[in-house]
Amino acid sequence: MRGVWVTANGDGRPPTPQGVTSVRELVERLRLLQAWSGMSYRAVHREVVRARAARGVPERPVLNTIYRCFQPDRARLDVDLVTDVARALLGQDAGAEQWRQACWVVAGLGSAAAIVSVADSWPADLPSFVGRRAELATIAGLAEADRADPAILSITGMPGIGKTRLAVHAGHKLMARGRFARVRLAVDLRGYDPDRPPADPGAVLEGFLRRLGLPAEQIQHLDLAGRVAKYRQLLAGRDALVLLDNAASADQVRPLLPDGPGCCALITSRRALPELTAARQLPLDVLTLAEATTLLRRAGAPVDAEPELTARIAALVGYLPLALALVTARIKANPDWTLTDHFERLLHHQQSLRVDSGVEVAINLSYRDLTGDQQRAFRLLALHPGTEISPDAAAALIGTDEPAARRQLDQLSAASLVQRPGPDRFRFHNLINTFATARAHDEDPARSRRAGLARLANHYLYLAGRAVDAIYPHDRHGRPRIPAPPTAPDDPPDPAAARGWLNTERANLLAVATHPELPGPAAVAFSATLHRHLAMTCQYPDATLLHEHAIGAARRSADRAGEAGALVSLGDLYQRTGHYEQAVDHLSTGLAIARDLSDVDIEGRALFHLGFICLLSGRYERGAEYNRAALACMRATGNRFGEARALGNLGCAYQMTGQLDLAADHLRQTLALCRDLDDQEGEARVLDDLGTIYRLTGRPERAAEHHSAALELLREVGDREGEACALDNLGLVCQENGRLDRAAEHHRAALAISRDIGDRDDEARALNNLGTVCRRSGRYAQAEEHHRTALRLSTELGDPGGQAKALNGLGELALATGDLAQALRAHADAHQYASKIGHRQEQARADDGLGHAHHGLGNHEQAREHWTRALGVYEEFGFPEADGIRARLATR
Repeated sequence: MRGVWVTANGDGRPPTPQGVTSVRELVERLRLLQAWSGMSYRAVHREVVRARAARGVPERPVLNTIYRCFQPDRARLDVDLVTDVARALLGQDAGAEQWRQACWVVAGLGSAAAIVSVADSWPADLPSFVGRRAELATIAGLAEADRADPAILSITGMPGIGKTRLAVHAGHKLMARGRFARVRLAVDLRGYDPDRPPADPGAVLEGFLRRLGLPAEQIQHLDLAGRVAKYRQLLAGRDALVLLDNAASADQVRPLLPDGPGCCALITSRRALPELTAARQLPLDVLTLAEATTLLRRAGAPVDAEPELTARIAALVGYLPLALALVTARIKANPDWTLTDHFERLLHHQQSLRVDSGVEVAINLSYRDLTGDQQRAFRLLALHPGTEISPDAAAALIGTDEPAARRQLDQLSAASLVQRPGPDRFRFHNLINTFATARAHDEDPARSRRAGLARLANHYLYLAGRAVDAIYPHDRHGRPRIPAPPTAPDDPPDPAAARGWLNTERANLLAVATHPELPGPAAVAFSATLHRHLAMTCQYPDATLLHEHAIGAARRSADRAGEAGALVSLGDLYQRTGHYEQAVDHLSTGLAIARDLSDVDIEGRALFHLGFICLLSGRYERGAEYNRAALACMRATGNRFGEARALGNLGCAYQMTGQLDLAADHLRQTLALCRDLDDQEGEARVLDDLGTIYRLTGRPERAAEHHSAALELLREVGDREGEACALDNLGLVCQENGRLDRAAEHHRAALAISRDIGDRDDEARALNNLGTVCRRSGRYAQAEEHHRTALRLSTELGDPGGQAKALNGLGELALATGDLAQALRAHADAHQYASKIGHRQEQARADDGLGHAHHGLGNHEQAREHWTRALGVYEEFGFPEADGIRARLATR
């Protein structure tokens, strides 16, 4: 028997996840639901397994997995499992989907709430706007006043009352007076969307920051607080106008508000937001009779001759601007009809349906006035899961050509059934979308709706693949080849146009790719097609959502190859974001499936990424093994781009293990292959790696030539991360030549780029190198500051190799200042971190420092022991440090 959990209202209803904003809060609410149910973990486990078996779901969780769902220290949640657990605790399907929605909201990287489309232009004004003089005067007075803080207005009112129309029109009037010329931002926060969760503020800020010019590499390292701070910093003093449309709550809006003078934020919401104390509340009422009459007069209605009939029409649709706009569109489309005709038809069809009756009557009549083809187009357009649609995508969804789709969109726009927020962009009002969706499910069979979605998905897939191929032509291998749909344009885009299209359609691509009714193979194809672009532009939340959905879809459709490919792509993302443990887990699982299927292409990808992780974590010999195996796979499948990358990584592995001649040979092969492929980015990276080989083998002039050539090419292709590495390497060459001032310039330039793009690994590297320069220049306080900052960064990143480098730097600084006890501690800690990952070069450096410290303390035998160990490594690697230690051991 289920227990009773007493709510604050004492009604005994089961706890819900409403209002949760974090994983911890959701887990706590789930624990309360378990207490309410009275079920044990074992009972929950039995019910989940039974229910999944009944539905034919192959994944059956073990008891411990169920137990861990309720533990407050969890960082992530399995959305499907939480939903199944909630269903078991509730004893019914009703209410379980609410838990799924809550998981979406708090899941962060894997959340549908993260699919958000933002704009850096103001929406188009509506020519039919009338009235609202008092409200417009209030907005203008607040926005144009000389204020020390931003102007924030919250426009509230019932659906269809014209909140967005007022905000947009007010913005245009302000801009016409010369205000807000520099920055305009707009977003639909989806606070009342029936099918999608409200937009996540962090995702909105990511979009805003991108529109404000912040590099993607820097955004992805910022948490919500960091994004808020950077957003407000970039808006400071820039006379910005921000539209936050359809807000769900004050908590959703608060992070998106500017905080500097000269800025203005217009918020629209169906509910009052008194929690926003800085906002001026502006509640809207329906139009007055005079305003409604003006609207009808503009449509050509004889309102002055029949004022009483005009008033009855306005009253019949509740004086709502949306409903009146539909009526005026019908009047324009039927000039031979009298006002009596329109009134009688409205009256005849007045009924209470799914939305507010006045609006519903007006929408229903406008719908009935459409031809059969127009009605079908109207219904199918409502199935588009994104916010806006272009004519070519509409043509795919409807199943016609683009000129016909344009005509239908124009006709629907003339009837006020669709809005036109910008050139070649169309969208529904929420209420009209609700009506159209209901009609689609009532009048179109499921197979027709699925066919429309399939055409739309194929359209987007083809165009996305074409765009990614234009930007990244060298690695087409492995991306699916999608047949050109009838709606595809003839000419392929250039890289700039391709980037623009991908940015414009980003939210639509994600919404379609993760649609629950999209077949598994299509979801997998989106994952494979978009991975390269999303990874290279650091759109990691989007990519994670895409790949996680693809993995689930592949498993449900028993597509093991698709599952393996998406697992490898997700592993690559985890590697790029420094989550090596999760990366190895996903890559290893993908590798096992690929080998089971004899899929050499996916096997090569998994091996390549596993090898790269080994190189990053200092396991060079293991990294070489993985890359040799990856190279064989790439050659077997004819993947020359992958072959070049594996050859290059193998060369780096040989360099790190002291096999410098072998490293140089592999890097030269890589260079020739990159040049043959016209892969300038790859060519530049290899030139930089060859420069390091020359530096390590005592040829600093050749090293400088290669690093300089790499730097020039990296700047040409816009690879800022590579530019930072090349600058840092040039600084190392200058250090060896004794040009410490020039070295410092290079390291500082590398540090500035790393911080600008948010690359904390390269930031720590540059800081450590700057610390060495400062120590050698006698600037000990600065040296310590640089090394300690690098140590903090590496600790936050969980990078033992970086920690070892920073600690060795601090140890060498302590030796220079005569603090031998501190030197012992720092080098011992460095040795421990380096040993943890097998980073032999830093182990040797730590042993060398420990030898100096022990020698200074009179512990000569211990000093010889550490120097001897360091000498063995340096000799094995062929590094010049071996000469100094050998001479030291001979004389002491």
